[in-house]
Amino acid sequence: MRQTKTGRQVAVKVALKRYVDSGLASNGVRICENVRNEAKLLKALASTPCANIIQLLDFREEHDKFVLVLELAKGGELFDWVKSNGKVSDAKARTMFRGITRAVAFLHERAICHLDLSLENVLLTTTSIPKLCDFGLARVFEAGVRFRGDIHARPGKLSYMSPEVYSGSDFHGPAADIWSLGIVLFIIMFGFPPFEVASRSDVRYDFMLKRGLGALLQEWDLHNEISDDCLDLICKLLQPESARITLAQVVQHPWMTSSKTMGAVVKA
Repeated sequence: MRQTKTGRQVAVKVALKRYVDSGLASNGVRICENVRNEAKLLKALASTPCANIIQLLDFREEHDKFVLVLELAKGGELFDWVKSNGKVSDAKARTMFRGITRAVAFLHERAICHLDLSLENVLLTTTSIPKLCDFGLARVFEAGVRFRGDIHARPGKLSYMSPEVYSGSDFHGPAADIWSLGIVLFIIMFGFPPFEVASRSDVRYDFMLKRGLGALLQEWDLHNEISDDCLDLICKLLQPESARITLAQVVQHPWMTSSKTMGAVVKA
């Protein structure tokens, strides 16, 4: 829609209060998203905007609903972009992933973890600048403090969920985001997730634990479809929490700093 005063095209997100307050969707399924919290965090971020995060333009609370007016990203979801483009070059994937990583770093520097990183939650501008959206599950974290796990209220989408979150164990929010970045990068490169859930019950995940991601790609005859540096980064992202790469290490990884990048991440 278009704002009346400015004529600017915007996106509008509406959440009915009765579902927000009950924590249930219209079909009775329990939901963890909190639109009040989303608006609060986006308002706080708006004071120093990041070019790779969707901006909140207005928030209204009406008698029966919440209304968020958001920046419009006309390029659609990254998920659809990947489906449409098929195999992307190493350089193009790097440029896209650097923008997403910049958004996550911006959040972590402000003690916020997203907890729902996915291709569906990255929108694109008409010039393919990635913008992170959907902060309904985001939380403020404290250094060294873990969130309490809950098998019945796990934040995020199953395919992107870290093993500690999926199992219902207590977890470190930023580390969970870093795992999800690994799944995001894998899907950008191949167009599908490496496994459905990060659990030994998933045959592909169990294979990766036993023999490594490189061996899994060889089984699928995809090992020549990715550079050694990119594979190394994904492997380091998809490690158990205690061995997982940090975000600072992600930014400094050889694949991320390669001079072959097509374009740089935009500055806020």
